[in-house]
Amino acid sequence: MTLKERIFKIIIKALIFLKKDLDVSRQRMLFYSTMRKDVKEMDKDQLGQLIRFTGHSLDKATKCENESVGRGKEKKELLEMAINEWERRGYAMGPDKIWAKEILKRYNLWCDGSSKLIQPSKEQIEAEIDNNLFSVIEHRRSVRFWKRKKVEREKIEKIIKAATFAPTSCNRMAWHFFVVENDFNNIVEGNSTNKDMLEKAPVRIYLAIDERLYPEIYAPAMDAGFTLQNLVLAAHALGLGSCLMYHCESVNQGWFRSNFNMPDYYRVYCAVLLGYPDEIPSMPARVSVEDATTFIEGSNKHNIGKDYFGR
Repeated sequence: MTLKERIFKIIIKALIFLKKDLDVSRQRMLFYSTMRKDVKEMDKDQLGQLIRFTGHSLDKATKCENESVGRGKEKKELLEMAINEWERRGYAMGPDKIWAKEILKRYNLWCDGSSKLIQPSKEQIEAEIDNNLFSVIEHRRSVRFWKRKKVEREKIEKIIKAATFAPTSCNRMAWHFFVVENDFNNIVEGNSTNKDMLEKAPVRIYLAIDERLYPEIYAPAMDAGFTLQNLVLAAHALGLGSCLMYHCESVNQGWFRSNFNMPDYYRVYCAVLLGYPDEIPSMPARVSVEDATTFIEGSNKHNIGKDYFGR
């Protein structure tokens, strides 16, 4: 490696390090700015996310031994204020808000005792492996050509419902789905370029994340990934073909905010292109489990996971 190449490599590493450090600072500033707000100053999205976030924190607290008086008290008070504000505005009490109110009751019960509250498991029954699930996973393909056939609204809503059952960090559920149904008069077969696919897909679902309640850099992307996987698997199970198209910093986020009447705190992470498949693409060979997996052996494996946080 020449001196010039070494200097270039050092500069690139320094820029990557600085960018990450700046991203951490920006994300944490955004988070703490949100958490310092009075609940009366929060918009509907922020308030709903706060209810789920603080409800999750209290739920976790009740599953620990109650060894410290007042543990979670601040979160309890914050959750009560958020729910009261939600009800004061007359917003509908969806399943997540009803769940949060039940968590408050459980937390109060936990405060009166000392033991952790864990729901007892039912008698263990050996579950059969759902071979149909594995078949859906293994046969899903990225489809880039679709039939000129309308996708029923019922199916679109069904796959979005499946997406909402994906896990999210700290129960934030910070995503929103923006659905565009293309006009069939404008659809042509086209090619497999990004531009052509956006123009010809019968349905485009844009997944956006509200990043204001994330102190972490990459958690929003992780949540988007979980949600998108549920979405495309559900689509395949319903006989639809989908293709994921990364957006985020590669597109003009301002365009979405302007054209979709989207709040400026949303970031579009991905577009899911959807329709009845007009092709059955072959599956690229997958990497072997052996090549992709390392089992940790040796005397130190029992210590792993105990003290690496914060290092």
